Amino acid sequence: KLLQAHSTLDGHTDTGLVLDGQTLLNALQNPECREIIYSLGMVARSCICARLSPMQKLELVRLVRQQDPRAITLAVGDGANDVPMIEGA
Repeated sequence: KLLQAHSTLDGHTDTGLVLDGQTLLNALQNPECREIIYSLGMVARSCICARLSPMQKLELVRLVRQQDPRAITLAVGDGANDVPMIEGA
């Protein structure tokens, strides 16, 4: 489904990506899925992540930094559970 989503978004400019914790729980364990998630995030105009654990938030920041070490990352959180993600960014 990730590959299908990537081909659907490719070439469009007003797209968004919505990820949930359950999807990431499975997808972040697979190197190919990690690359597809990164690529989807890069072609999407915006990304929304909902119901993620603090460690999943941190993993997404790390994923971006691994794929592009020159990337500038910003993480916004509203609670103490967001500290690992913010520190990672």
